This record gives sequence, structure tokens and C-alpha cells, in this order.
Amino acid sequence: MNDKAFSNIIYNDLTDKQKKFVDTASSPGRSILLTGCAGAGKTLLATMAAIRLDKKQVSAKFIVFTKMLEKFVQDQFKNTNHIDEDLSNSVQYFHTRAEPRMRIWECLRDYDAIEKDSSWLSNHPFAKRYNRLKAWEEYGLDSTMTKKEIANKVAKSIGVNPYGKTVLIDECQDFEENMLITVKAVSENQVWLGDATQQIFGHGMHETHEGFKKLNNDTTLDRHSLDVNFRNPVTIAVLAQYFITENKFDVIELREKKDNFLKPITRNQTAISGARNQPNLFIHAESTDHQYDAIAERIKAIQSKDDGSDSQIVVTHTHLDNVKHIRNQLLKRGIKGELATKKSGQSMLNNFDFKNPKLVLFSTVHSLKGLQFDYLFFPDTEEKKLDFKSMFKDNKEDDMWRTGFELSPEQKEAIIKNTFFMVFTRAKKRVICSYVDRNDSGVYCRLPEGIEKDTDNFLFINAGENPLEQSEEDINNKIQKIQRDNFWPVTEGEDTENNDDEDDDDDDDLPF
Repeated sequence: MNDKAFSNIIYNDLTDKQKKFVDTASSPGRSILLTGCAGAGKTLLATMAAIRLDKKQVSAKFIVFTKMLEKFVQDQFKNTNHIDEDLSNSVQYFHTRAEPRMRIWECLRDYDAIEKDSSWLSNHPFAKRYNRLKAWEEYGLDSTMTKKEIANKVAKSIGVNPYGKTVLIDECQDFEENMLITVKAVSENQVWLGDATQQIFGHGMHETHEGFKKLNNDTTLDRHSLDVNFRNPVTIAVLAQYFITENKFDVIELREKKDNFLKPITRNQTAISGARNQPNLFIHAESTDHQYDAIAERIKAIQSKDDGSDSQIVVTHTHLDNVKHIRNQLLKRGIKGELATKKSGQSMLNNFDFKNPKLVLFSTVHSLKGLQFDYLFFPDTEEKKLDFKSMFKDNKEDDMWRTGFELSPEQKEAIIKNTFFMVFTRAKKRVICSYVDRNDSGVYCRLPEGIEKDTDNFLFINAGENPLEQSEEDINNKIQKIQRDNFWPVTEGEDTENNDDEDDDDDDDLPF
């Protein structure tokens, strides 16, 4: 699969494995689990299958986990080689409140709350506010029923069983069990797409909510697997592999898992090109002002290139308040960009287009799932600013989306590493990280000791310095060394330890 824009890739561009999946997924009556590494093309293949099913007049929905991914797919398939494809109705964010399936999901959420507190329906403030007892009475439900029975009864009551012959579900590793049961209740067949290494929401890992384990143990599903990363160049893949984690679904050792992620890249010509293999850039600044000055200069340098190439940029952080602060600071320095935000709790504001080759977007990390950009900037990477602890603390409390849960320290660290892996694999050309306190950087401190020696793939500079670009000859020598000696700078043995919007719509409480 070559380096065309996402939506302009056609069937003939695909590998044999990818074609086989599209053929199978677009055959009515098939339920499938597709697993694949970052950049394997899962989202693209799912859209292709959805288009084929539509042309066969088979009702199909493509459900995604975030509003950003919903917009990304819809934007990408406007005015493409896929003639007049309109996916505005086919692609949908799961938690679309107006969708009938949400009535099923709400009742399953109630069921979990009732298990913790039998008086929840009649006494809890949230249940009273949304008349949950009345809903259960209208559907004829009671707590002695199983979740599957509840889902099917609600589906029948509201006339959505099935509302689509086939449903394709992207990023399914983060779908909790209730979401899986809901999807099955409103469709005859499902095509699940996921990667456990990109599981970044705690509920997906906790035993009280996890859904991916249920899918992985489902022997009725056809299994397909993709293991070639077509998005990332060598240098970015080298960075990302330091954050690959072991999980319960792995059947191979961590070293082999990293090798499988890295080694196929050298067979992809665009991933070994000089334009896409400048070293990852780490910027150390004396102060936050100097840090933002340096980032602004890097963005201006990218924008000043007049070679006709795409230069989409995303600037990201863990919390929306931090993203807004960074955006305001860069605006003072002449950098204009769009903020990924929501409208009416249902769809993204139509203030940017994912097909704009010069797009500058400011977004939280959790909204980047499934997306891709040319350059990724990740400033303020100190642990205290990333503040993952606050996210894990939020998990403990019941909310309108799910009952609370507690992760173990090992699970928390896995979520953090999975998040970094997901974020870095969004970039197609270069990753730029920065910090004031290097010893507190959540990224730097999770890299192996002596990483500065890997000058092929990492460049560490001080704010105000102009990074020296590697020559085409240097990059070619780097790639040839890998191809000739099969040498990759991967960590040996175990992973390195850590050294040290204003809207009153309820949907804006979503963590993504």
C-alpha cells in the first residue's frame, strides 16, 4: 500500500492480506475480528468494506470510538477516487445520543449500577434526573434478566433488531462489554477492528468493563491479522517501539512483538524515504516561554517549505485545558490553528477539514485515535503537566458513562505506555517533544538510558538551536544498515523502567 492520501487508496493498491479482508468483510453474513498494528490500514479497509456493502444494497454502519475519527473518515471520503462516496450517514460515533442503540446501552449501564446498589433506580440522583426507573418499567425489564436478555428486549421494544445487517466497529479494544452487547443486539453480523497495544482507556483493561477479552475468546468469529505498519517511517517506529507493552492477548515475547512492528517497514518504500526519516526531535528549554518560542519556530520552518508536500500538523496534550493554553501561547507567537472541539454534543464543529494539506490542529491525545498527521508536536511532557493520575482518579467515581473501577499500578503504567505508543504512531514524518524539566518528562524518562547515542533516530537540542537536518546520503546509509545487517535499536529483555469548551450539553463530559 503506497503513500497516497488515506481516501485515495484504491483496492488495487492493497496487499493480498488487505484485499482478503476487504473481500471477506464485504461478504454478507460474516462476523470477523481483525487485529493489526498501528498503521496497518484497519480504518481504511473498514471504510472500503462499508462502501462495498452499500453498493450491494446491504445495510451497514461503521461505528467508531471518537467524534474525531467520525469526522476524519467523513472528511477524507469527500471528492476522492471513490466516486461520489458519501459516508456521512454510514460512519457514526458510538455515543451518538439520538441513536436508538443508546437506549440499550443506557439500560446496561443501569444494570451495572443496580448490581452495586439495588436501590439505584429509585434513589440515585442521576437515575432520578433521567427517569431511569420509568425507562425500565416501559421496557418491562427487571434485574433478574441477563444483560443479553435486557439488550434484546429493549431492541425489540424500540424496533431496532436488527437495524443494520452488518456493523463494522473500529478501535474495538477500547469498547467496554456493554457497548459490545449493544452492537450485537442491533445487528446480525459484526466486523471488529482493534489493537490491544493501543488500548488507552482504563475501562477497556479492567475486568468489570473489558470487552476485548470477550471478543478474543469468541470462537465464532473469523480471524484476520495484519502486521505491516504502512504509516510510520523508520525513525518514528523506533521511538514508538519503546512504548510497546505486553498484554494478555500476546502469544509471542515482547522482543519478537517489537521486531514484528519494526522489520516490515523496510519493505515499504515511502517509510524509508529521506523526506520521512529525519530524527525525532527532543527540545529542552530553560523556561516555558522559551519552549513555546522553539515550538513556534519549528512550526514556521515546516510551513515555510515550498516543495508541494503535505504538512499537516497536530499539537497535542493530555487535557483540554492544557491544549487550549498551548494554543493561546502559540497564537501569541504567530501560529494559527484550529481547536478540535464539539458542537451540540453530537458532532465536531465544522471549522476545519482533515483534507486540508496545511492543517494545524490542537487536540487532546485521546481524540487522536485512528488519525494521522505529517508532524506531531507534544510539548510540556513533564509528568506533573501530563497528570495521568487525575485521569485514573476519575475512573474511581461512578458517572453517567459507567460505574467506577480501580486499576492496578501495572495496568496504569500499561495505559500510559499504550497512550504514548498511540500518540507517536499518528505521525508520518516527524515527532517533536519538548520539556523544561527533562528529568520529569514522562516521555524522556521512559526511554532507555543512553538514548542520546542513537543519533540516527533521535536529536536532542536546546531551545533556540536550529537542528541540523540529516542529508539524504545519511538517511540512505541508515536505512541500508538496517536492511543489510537487520539491526534495529530495540531494548533488550524487559521494558526500561521509569527512572524516576464551554457547552452545557451532557455529552461534553465525555473523556474523548
